Amino acid sequence: MPRVLALGLVVMLVSACGPKIRHYPELSNRWLFACCNLHFNKRFYASDANYSYAPDPIVVPAGTPVFVIDDNPAELHLLPEGQNQSLELTFKFGTSRMTADQYFHTVLLESDPREAMARTPSEVATAIQEGRLVEGMTKAQAVMARGYPPFHRTEGIEADVWTYYENADQVDVVQFVDGKLATVTRTDAPSR
Repeated sequence: MPRVLALGLVVMLVSACGPKIRHYPELSNRWLFACCNLHFNKRFYASDANYSYAPDPIVVPAGTPVFVIDDNPAELHLLPEGQNQSLELTFKFGTSRMTADQYFHTVLLESDPREAMARTPSEVATAIQEGRLVEGMTKAQAVMARGYPPFHRTEGIEADVWTYYENADQVDVVQFVDGKLATVTRTDAPSR
């Protein structure tokens, strides 16, 4: 019996020292671009809800090169270019609409989205840089400005009504008409 126990311990130690399993090998250990303005709190954490109401959030602007340091089943650790603090991006709210893999591939891009922003009217480009929504924006421009709407409150980007959290108590309900932002209405946040 002691021999079996010792063999089991050796197998566990060898397994623990083996190479790390990559959950998203096509994303890990490489540079990609942030699709949109991503908001992290002071604990260097953000979720797929991309809540921007943390006091003085850490904003990773759209198009920022980010290096994917590490991956786990529902989280990535990112290092934005020019920073020395890694950030944790977790997928947990939109699980009824997509997988973590789909989400991470949506927010981390192969090509720089700022190239598209360079072709937008200057007032829209400024709004994107400032994280504001303005009338007439396309859905892609709204995503660049505020990130993807939380998919536990929005049916998807193909929907014409999106919900963004302005703070813990208020949301901005965004209405699109013919693919263009028509109205933004601030209202009470839905109950949990």
